[in-house]
Amino acid sequence: LASGSKVLRPCPSCQRGELLFKAPKAMNGTLLECSNSGEGCDMKLYLPGGTTLQRLSAQPCAGCSHSLLSFTFNRASLEPRLRMHPYDACCFCSEPNLAEILRDCNDTADGRRRVALLCSRDPR
Repeated sequence: LASGSKVLRPCPSCQRGELLFKAPKAMNGTLLECSNSGEGCDMKLYLPGGTTLQRLSAQPCAGCSHSLLSFTFNRASLEPRLRMHPYDACCFCSEPNLAEILRDCNDTADGRRRVALLCSRDPR
């Protein structure tokens, strides 16, 4: 998938909106944000700069039933131990390295809460 807004799954926070993958040109980075962010939902998580979502796998995650995702990260934006791991068929609930990348980019109390909510196995 090219940069821009791409629907990933239902929002785990408000359960009414869709979780979107965005790459705003003005931000020079990427993020996951609820489509209801202007209507009170606070779900917004930052990803390392240069992150792209390449495809949505047709195979669902065994843990939460959402589609598996394929990310490409700018290797320079990751810690060395996270660079060698493939992120070509992963899910937020079952890939601890992906959760760690999200925690590193969202290191506040609210950010950690949102990461935990996204990475839960609740299939909502």
